Amino acid sequence: MADPLPNDRLFVSHPIFDVQAALAIFFGAAIAAGGGLGGGGVFVPIYILIQGLQPKFAAALSQATIFGGSVVNLLMNLRKSHHGVPL
Repeated sequence: MADPLPNDRLFVSHPIFDVQAALAIFFGAAIAAGGGLGGGGVFVPIYILIQGLQPKFAAALSQATIFGGSVVNLLMNLRKSHHGVPL
């Protein structure tokens, strides 16, 4: 049988945990993007320990977060050109 999805609403049950997780994810994503890493090793523990999600849901949400970060990095780097090659 499938695991039930968490049905807690954001910023209602424990808003301090949501704010803590958002800040930790923001700084973790900045460090991961600066280092060229995906950040899954940072995001999954944050979602499990701070948000209290099951590992199955934390891994899926981590992949969605990594995808969002990679899209932002792609959009930021599209305007850059290679050395000596005009756009």
